[in-house]
Amino acid sequence: MKAKDSLTVKLNGPARRGSVLILALWTLFFLAALALAVNARVAGMMHFARFLRNDRVAYDTARAGVDQAMTVLMTDVSEWDGWMDDEARFRDVRLGEGFYSVTYPRVFADGSVKRGYGLIGEEAKVNVNKAGRDLLAALFRGAGGLDSGAAAALAQRILDERGDNDKGLTKEAEGRYGRVLKDGGVRSIGPFESLHELLLVQGMSREVFERVRPYATLYGTGKINLNAAARPVLLALADSAGAGEAATRESLALKLARYRESGRVFKAASETAILKDLESFTAVSAQERAVLRAMLGGATLQSTFFSGQAEGRTGERANGTEIDERGGTTRRIAFVLDRHRMARADWREF
Repeated sequence: MKAKDSLTVKLNGPARRGSVLILALWTLFFLAALALAVNARVAGMMHFARFLRNDRVAYDTARAGVDQAMTVLMTDVSEWDGWMDDEARFRDVRLGEGFYSVTYPRVFADGSVKRGYGLIGEEAKVNVNKAGRDLLAALFRGAGGLDSGAAAALAQRILDERGDNDKGLTKEAEGRYGRVLKDGGVRSIGPFESLHELLLVQGMSREVFERVRPYATLYGTGKINLNAAARPVLLALADSAGAGEAATRESLALKLARYRESGRVFKAASETAILKDLESFTAVSAQERAVLRAMLGGATLQSTFFSGQAEGRTGERANGTEIDERGGTTRRIAFVLDRHRMARADWREF
């Protein structure tokens, strides 16, 4: 028995050690797999945490840009305003771990659009809730590309939609001009609450809407700021004034636009002061003076509402000038500020 037991031990010893080794290797394999799985999960959670953190930093810096815009409006006590281009306050401003910019589109006389840093007054556009039929028709004709008849008809439908009818609207007219809600119902006649509601007005095509949208607004007094309005808006104001010939109105609108592009602004609202300032820049004919005189009833030099887009970003500054956004996050806020109430009039985050 002793010889047999000794043989068994000799036979089983290496096998057992092999089994233990295999078991240890499998254990190490499973532990390694578990470690990889845990590491992947932790890495994913850390990546998500970084995303949330960057997103919050980007959002907070975008809001800081809006706050800066509000501060500028609060401290501005001038009786005129125009294009703003203040890169020191509004371009790639460092705030903690992020940067913010506040921009608006600058439309030049030649039709080109460049980025301005700051705010644009909403009186640079035509207020579709307050503009008269002639101004709306002129905008749809000039910027929208409609013929005179179609432009006038569309302008009248917008007035009807707003309820600008001393005799009131019949039920049939309410059904025809009322804005259709998502549930298929018809909304009561009243001011537009969104520019996209213009698409629900009979005769307003998507093409015309896209052409006039850059020059339309829901905010402001209804007057046009000569210091900020784009050439198509200036021309619409001149056309609606009804003075002079078409060529004269066109030439005057071009001169007003180029006057502003030269960096000049009108600072006094009187006809004499405006003419003096314009004539110091370019020649003005007697016919153009007559058109300008007719325009001034619907013009202003100051805006009451201002809009812009605040963009907050995370990233690193490269070469001292450019923003490297690799691995960063961007948040944007489109806003409209009420200068008199110092409050938000519109706010969209994306």
